[in-house]
Amino acid sequence: MDQSQLSWITNFFWGIADAVLRDLYVRRLDTSPFTMRDQRARASQQQLKADFEAYLNGFSPNVQDILEKFEFRNQIPRLFKADALGTLIENFFPQK
Repeated sequence: MDQSQLSWITNFFWGIADAVLRDLYVRRLDTSPFTMRDQRARASQQQLKADFEAYLNGFSPNVQDILEKFEFRNQIPRLFKADALGTLIENFFPQK
């Protein structure tokens, strides 16, 4: 598949989503009081860990199922112990 075909398919699906699904789902995917950008600003690694876990807990049941199947929460202690959780978040949302 060349780039123009891929672009057409992508635009096709986004066009349908925009025309049919916009405003149909009023609930956001994450319902946590935290945002990933907020997580970046946590001074304490222990607070960052607790807030990040609360952030994950704010997702819908469908997303909880995905997180569970990928055993995502099992990675948090390892990231925390290596002092890498903040760095991981920072790489997803670098400061401008």
